[in-house]
Amino acid sequence: MNGVGRMHRCRICPRAVVLLATWLLGPQALADVRELPVPTATIYPNDIITGSLLAERWFRVTSTSVAGFATDRTGLIGKQARRRLVAGKPVPLSALGTPVAVRRGAIVSAGYSEPGFSISVSLVAMQDGTAGDVITAKNAATGALVRAVVQSDGSLLVAGE
Repeated sequence: MNGVGRMHRCRICPRAVVLLATWLLGPQALADVRELPVPTATIYPNDIITGSLLAERWFRVTSTSVAGFATDRTGLIGKQARRRLVAGKPVPLSALGTPVAVRRGAIVSAGYSEPGFSISVSLVAMQDGTAGDVITAKNAATGALVRAVVQSDGSLLVAGE
């Protein structure tokens, strides 16, 4: 047969198609094709998103269809998944959250200071909190409840009144 009649399938690079379309049709050809970050593997709830878990993939979109989805991978890194994120699919912004620094029921270190005076104590967190949240914590020994600001390192800062 000497190869006559055989068809070969070629895999075309999406980036090459976009570049060719731009060259032939002008910049308006890119108006509906966009590169979006996608997970490379399934990301489960409470997982922290890292750069190694993300890749870029081309999608045909409109301004309304891309609304509500992550368009930049840097905005995803360090976020916590609130629900399962499927590999190869765009990431909905509603599925992302700030990582929880303090979990309800956890024993955390809390501090209070004024000029010339400081104290630290272990408290039991009464609710989950992310950095910057004000939560209620309880002194296990006395039962006293205090309001404290969650720090990024997972400790609490008790404010003076």
